[in-house]
Amino acid sequence: MIPFIEVNYRGDSSRRVLQGSSYAGLFTLYALFTDPGLFSAYMAGSPAVNYADEYTFKQEAEYAHTHKELPVKLFLAVGGSEG
Repeated sequence: MIPFIEVNYRGDSSRRVLQGSSYAGLFTLYALFTDPGLFSAYMAGSPAVNYADEYTFKQEAEYAHTHKELPVKLFLAVGGSEG
């Protein structure tokens, strides 16, 4: 999808952002830790991090163990009454 968008629309590949909330926020974090270079920034709003036995925390720990830094920007927002 990204190549199609970049060919057919004016875009700047150095300014790609992925944003999602709830389960889409969970996917945003998954994409971040799987292939961080695909986007220059990630925005996860109230990501469902408790899903699948808190897999996201394990994925983040694995990433931190094998990488010195995170080469992108991350905006993470959560509420006070999340379930």
